[in-house]
Amino acid sequence: MRINTLLMTIALVLALIVPSHGAQGKNPGTQVTPAPGGASIVPGVSMGPIELGMTSAQMYSMGGPPSGSRTYDQLRQDFSQQGTPVDQYNLFINGFDTGEDFCTPGAPMSFGQVFYRGDRVMHIIISSWCVEGQMVNLRTAEGIGIGSTTQDVLRTYGKPDHQYYDASVGDVYDYLRRGITIILANEHVELIEIYQPE
Repeated sequence: MRINTLLMTIALVLALIVPSHGAQGKNPGTQVTPAPGGASIVPGVSMGPIELGMTSAQMYSMGGPPSGSRTYDQLRQDFSQQGTPVDQYNLFINGFDTGEDFCTPGAPMSFGQVFYRGDRVMHIIISSWCVEGQMVNLRTAEGIGIGSTTQDVLRTYGKPDHQYYDASVGDVYDYLRRGITIILANEHVELIEIYQPE
């Protein structure tokens, strides 16, 4: 009886102090609970306080009005002119209605872009040239964020599901089954994208 009680106590303590394999996000499609205050990137779920499925009104209540807004066709043309291979870019493959920029220094939230299908957020991008304030230190549960190295990304997530070069930004690593794309320039993370896993 004492041995069973001791074993149950050890198991309970281990369950509380050692994260499970899934909680660390090692399995594709596993959801990880965001850190307190929304200070984390959760592939396929959220980027800090911004969650997939939020409405534009919810976005504006947190981040103020966007600094710009464009339709799918306008953005497809803009990205194509910048050298982005839009036929390989999952944002354009999956489609969206509008994209909004949140890239104004000093705004309540300056981080990158949000894309909507209907009035619901379906794709979020954080970029090194827009991010400031509370969004600067966002990291995945494994520690990947803006400034992480190529080795960090590959060690954490392994070989991407899809990989290509985008002349406008750099090397694109799509982890489609996880719901995260990581874009690197000069061996460092410059952009991170979150969307529903495939």
